[in-house]
Amino acid sequence: MNNLQKIWNMMKGYRLMYGVAILFMGFGAIFAYYSPLILRATIDSVIGTEAFSGRREIIWLFTALGGREVLSQRLWIPGILLVSSALVQGIFVFLSGYLAAKASEGSARDLRNRLYHHLQYLPFAYHARSEKGDLLQRCTSDVDTVRKFLALQLVQVGNAIFLVTVSLVVTFQVHVELAWVAMPIIPLATVASILFFGKIQSSFRRSDEAEAALTSMVQEHLTGIRVVRAFGREGYEYGRFRALNEDYRRVTMRLIQWFAAFWASTDIMSLTQVLAVICVGTLWAVQGTVTIGTLILFVSSVWMILWPVRQMGRVLVDMGKAFVAMERIQEILDQEPESMNPQGIRQKLTGAIEFKGVSLEYEPGSPVLQDLNFTIESGQTVGILGHTGSGKTSLVGLIAGFYAPTQGSISIDGVPLQDFDKAWLRRQVSLVLQEPFLYAKTIKRNIGVGARNISEVEIFEAARDASIHQSIVDFEAGYDTPVGERGVTLSGGQKQRVAIARALVAQAPILIFDDSLSALDTETDRAVQEAIRKRASDRTVMLISHRLSTLMKADLVLVMENGRLVEQGSPAQLLEHDGLFSRLHALQNQGIEV
Repeated sequence: MNNLQKIWNMMKGYRLMYGVAILFMGFGAIFAYYSPLILRATIDSVIGTEAFSGRREIIWLFTALGGREVLSQRLWIPGILLVSSALVQGIFVFLSGYLAAKASEGSARDLRNRLYHHLQYLPFAYHARSEKGDLLQRCTSDVDTVRKFLALQLVQVGNAIFLVTVSLVVTFQVHVELAWVAMPIIPLATVASILFFGKIQSSFRRSDEAEAALTSMVQEHLTGIRVVRAFGREGYEYGRFRALNEDYRRVTMRLIQWFAAFWASTDIMSLTQVLAVICVGTLWAVQGTVTIGTLILFVSSVWMILWPVRQMGRVLVDMGKAFVAMERIQEILDQEPESMNPQGIRQKLTGAIEFKGVSLEYEPGSPVLQDLNFTIESGQTVGILGHTGSGKTSLVGLIAGFYAPTQGSISIDGVPLQDFDKAWLRRQVSLVLQEPFLYAKTIKRNIGVGARNISEVEIFEAARDASIHQSIVDFEAGYDTPVGERGVTLSGGQKQRVAIARALVAQAPILIFDDSLSALDTETDRAVQEAIRKRASDRTVMLISHRLSTLMKADLVLVMENGRLVEQGSPAQLLEHDGLFSRLHALQNQGIEV
């Protein structure tokens, strides 16, 4: 799909409005030429003694108004005609701009909606490997670049076409020889514009990508500002920013140099063209082959043609940016969305889970999980233990449907995972991450975000079970306290407990805690676990933890190492064997952190 086709597709639903805008711009171009035609007739045939000539409508109008005898005594009448022509032109230009702006805003809104909706359904793996700052720029800055082109420059292209067409018709009709003198600028400027546009396309992309890298770095820095401050990395981060900023300046300056060369060359061609018309026209006027009115008409016509020619540089700049922006946007839209299987199974779940020969690879040839086989009964509490990078989070990500296994099968209540409606399945799994994400909303809204038609009483109960209720009511605004971006106003433990309350209030049959008790002290950890056991007695609970004390009351413990399941059984059974679980248990009993 070429760039013009992409722009055309974006205009869907507004093409008629754009067409009318361009048509109105054409009418404006026509009335723009009536002013010099009226001025020519006034100078040559009202003030002067030449017979009326040129456009038939001008001859008819001046004749109907009384001809030379009447108008020479009432020069205010041609003056009113000039003002009226300019007024009608202004009305058409205003309507054209209004319709183009309305259509472009609608197109941009629809494109933003389409982009955001598409991003919602792209696979989790795509988001994991994409830079958030780059995606943000594509959804905002790149869309706005296309919007500006559609609002401002698209109609200017139509205006240039109409002006040149009307100019050719009028000038060749008035004086053929002088028209040939006035027209060379058109093919010269067209060829120069095409060559320039082809030259700067790659420069536009380099500039856009440099800006995206700069945006991503700033977004990453602001998100991790606490870490930067904690490790005294301000100088290093500033150095990174300066390097990226310098790279952006360098590629952008290269673009500016190309623009300067193009605009300077078109200015030289334009002014040379005006000088040629004035010199040749003046010589012919002295010789009597061209009237003064005709000379003024041609000078005006050349200036009218020169305006879109000089604007062609800006049109090409915005067009080039729009094409590059549309390519970057299309790269997102071309990504295959995740299959949500909306016609899939939606049965009530009890939480029985079975893995058969399950393996997972994020990249071909690099297994993350290998040949996992285990069965979880409904209502069981399952602990998952393993060193960092052993595959624990990837395992629970499979249950939530974030990834599809490379080999093997996963079933819940005997139904293959791929047979479920995926959106419905994810509502049956409440996941609490080690680094919980909180929205920049109130605590109450954060707790209730995963549940539908939830009451305040249920929110308060879930907060009590998560041992966060008392902390919340101690805040000045209580449950209506804003937590800031990503929960920045709360401590790590408070954020984890709010996330736990959010998971509990959802009433999902499967609860997964991905090391989400790590920021809690031992007493709070014990209280939260006891509340979870009481509240989720009929639900399947999966606990990832490095604290063996957290897992000792589990019905089943899965021990992971290098993506493999090396041990499974109850805590008592695992302690009887000389395996990883028993060794870690011995170390932690000695007070050694593992």
